[in-house]
Parts: sequence; C-alpha cells; structure tokens
Amino acid sequence: MEIWIIVFVIAILCVAHIIDKYNKNKEEVSNYNAKFLITAEHIAGLPLSEQSQCKVILCEDKIIFESIRTKATYNLSMDKILDINIKTEEEIQTSYSSSIGGAIGGAVLFGPLGAMIGGRSKKKVDKLNHEYLIFTYDNKENKTDYISFDVTNNLTAHKFVKYFSSNYNKNIVTNL
Repeated sequence: MEIWIIVFVIAILCVAHIIDKYNKNKEEVSNYNAKFLITAEHIAGLPLSEQSQCKVILCEDKIIFESIRTKATYNLSMDKILDINIKTEEEIQTSYSSSIGGAIGGAVLFGPLGAMIGGRSKKKVDKLNHEYLIFTYDNKENKTDYISFDVTNNLTAHKFVKYFSSNYNKNIVTNL
C-alpha cells in the first residue's frame, strides 16, 4: 500500500515539474515577443564552442541565438535568411557485448569449450539518427553561410521550418 503512495507522489511531482517547465517556456516566449523557442546544442556557424547549449528564438522579424552559459546573443534578420531546414545524419554506433546466458548454456551442453564459444562477445550495431536545424543566410559579404544546431528528438524544431516556409517563401534567382 505504501509503495502506491510513493509512486503517486513521484507522479505528481513529475507532472508539476512538466507544468512548471511549460509555464517558464511560455513566459520566456512572451518576454521575447517570440513565436516559439527551443534549447539546442550549437554545432557550427556562431562564434561559440561546439555543443554549447543555446536558446534559438524565433521572432517575427529575426531569429535570436543566445548562449545559455555566456549569455552572448546573436541576431539574424529574417531578411537575410535564405532557408531553414532540418537534415538527418545517420550515425552508426557499434558496441560489443558478451552473453552470460550463452556461456552458461554452452557450458551445460558442451563443457568449457562450449562456455567460451557461447559467451564470446557479439558485435551489436545501433543506428542513431541525428537531426540538425540549419539556417542558411547571406552574410555581410553577400556570401552564403550556415548556422546549425543538433535538434535530435526536439519536435519544436520542425516549427521553425514550417513557419519559414509558410511566411518567407522566396524565389531566389542566381546568375552563375
């Protein structure tokens, strides 16, 4: 009976934490007069170290990139942005694991040699898909440049792409 009370209290605390986080996010969006914001790891394009945690804030006329640690802020005007998209990179992660169950089963059936064969390490391959939010823009020298963030498992990042494509669809003509 006491375990159910503990589980119930933990569940209530988790729900309260989620609601608190949601309210803080909503308040922060309101403070910036923004459409929405995400927190993501910086990959490239800003004068910040790789994997720096940043807020990426979409406002009507600009995107604000703010380092969480240093509070450095960078503004990118929507007029400079050529495209916003999400690209996927598949990373293959290989791990090796030995099988204790295989060793025991091999030992029972075939003795010590069976234990060695049954317990040998096996190669296991997991595929991880990383998603990157990429901002393509014209820099000061009118050259194309990029800012990217790791947004793996961040569903709000797709709102940046959707908002840009529905509000800032540009027909770009380049003479080569």
